[in-house]
Amino acid sequence: MVDIFRTFLDRIGSVLGGFRGVMPEFGASRISPRRAIEYAPVWYAVNKVAGHFSQLPINCHRRLDRGSEIDRKHPGHILAHTRPNRWQTAPEWKMQGAYQLLLTGNWRCVIMREGSRPVQLIPFNNPSSSVWYQGERWHGTTVCKDEPLAVALGITTDGTTIWIKDEDIFFVHGLSLDGLSGINPASVMSNSLDAGLSAEDQVRMLAKKGFSGSLMLEAPAGMFRNAEEAKQFLEMFRDAHDGSENTGKTALLREGIKANMITMSGRDSQWIEQRLFQRQEAAMWFLLEEIIGDDSSVSYNSLAEKHLAYLTNCLNRWLVHIEAALDRSLLTERQIDNQTHFFKFNTQALMRMDPLKQAEYLTKLIAGTVISPNEAREKLDMNPYEGGDSYSNPAITVAETGENDDETPEEVDEIGAEAAKRAAIVGWIRHMIGVEQQRVCQAVKTKNFIASIDRFYKTFSESLGQICEELGGNAGIANEHCRASQDALLTLMQATDKDLLLDAVGELTSTWTERAEELATNILRGK
Repeated sequence: MVDIFRTFLDRIGSVLGGFRGVMPEFGASRISPRRAIEYAPVWYAVNKVAGHFSQLPINCHRRLDRGSEIDRKHPGHILAHTRPNRWQTAPEWKMQGAYQLLLTGNWRCVIMREGSRPVQLIPFNNPSSSVWYQGERWHGTTVCKDEPLAVALGITTDGTTIWIKDEDIFFVHGLSLDGLSGINPASVMSNSLDAGLSAEDQVRMLAKKGFSGSLMLEAPAGMFRNAEEAKQFLEMFRDAHDGSENTGKTALLREGIKANMITMSGRDSQWIEQRLFQRQEAAMWFLLEEIIGDDSSVSYNSLAEKHLAYLTNCLNRWLVHIEAALDRSLLTERQIDNQTHFFKFNTQALMRMDPLKQAEYLTKLIAGTVISPNEAREKLDMNPYEGGDSYSNPAITVAETGENDDETPEEVDEIGAEAAKRAAIVGWIRHMIGVEQQRVCQAVKTKNFIASIDRFYKTFSESLGQICEELGGNAGIANEHCRASQDALLTLMQATDKDLLLDAVGELTSTWTERAEELATNILRGK
């Protein structure tokens, strides 16, 4: 049961005697999170961090004598990993939480329980939620009667302010001055965002105006007899050429009038440089090392290095705090005291390598008996096979069979590594052929089967060719495979009744995974 008490907004001060808010003053200007995210660099930064955060699975682990295993039946695991509440998926819940952390500095969810078992995590939707401390911490927010939190707590009046005990709240905060709640980043960024949003408004006004005003019309001496005629001419000129709807129209000047273009001033150049700096400044606020459009970004030797730097410098600071908050909120006192369980993000989802490097990496782990072949297949989203759970070096296994007694240990080791590499390549190719089977069967259902197939193979051959090159082969292997597939489909179509074509194509493509072995052989030979 959630421990709460309610007040009305106009009575908070008299009931509580004051509370500590989450938005300390950092200047005269205030910018709301909703306004801040309208600025393109902020939108990019928040979406990037929130998107990657939502991709990372959260697992509840049970400690073993050596290592740990995922406790999939733990109620906290079900909430954090699969279904936090009745209307949100785990990625949606995490994305909302990342938005609140990045732009309000605090992420709060009410923990709904049945007895002692947590069954839902219901987010605070009000970004101006507050914290009050008097011997223990309470969290306050104002709710509307139709929002999920109010419905869950049985609140039927709009504008009701509720205060909930800290033990019933899942709470993560960012940088804090008092240790009770996080500083509101949108407020801290106020001056910086003001400058950026003002520049955006300037661009919008220029676009609406149609031209930047850097045009001077020169009339011959004595052409206009008075100021009224000159004003009338300018109004006619502006009506014809000002505004976005007139952009690109051809102008005609008569009676010796000349148009003089004014080149960009030093002030305009500084304005452009300022906008570039504002992109860099936005990246600094969110601890990103790059933002699209910033040419001074840090470069890395590989995508893996880039992701590792991003994970270390930006994401990890949040992941560690969220893991600790999950431990505090969703584990029992006994589990915490005995350290039998803990929550952990699986960051491998961000650290995936290109196919060839991943194949080599998994091969070395198998050869070193760090993982089993089935564990390697699981990382490739492939099904296990019988006998694949043993931790044995393929090279040593070959030697023990007695089939290669005349070979040196170096040759045996090379054979084992080659076998493991081949298995990984076959796995990648089978996955691509599975995609091919699915798309071809979908194309049969379209009105123009041949045109759909041609469009699919035009892009699929490029994707498969890139995979082949990354695995050590060349694009010609993929082109040959796609030609053979198209020829087989065309022959089948000519010999099959239209009503039976879907079943016939399904039967034909069901055997295509067997072609993965031949493709793997050609890739290893470098054909």
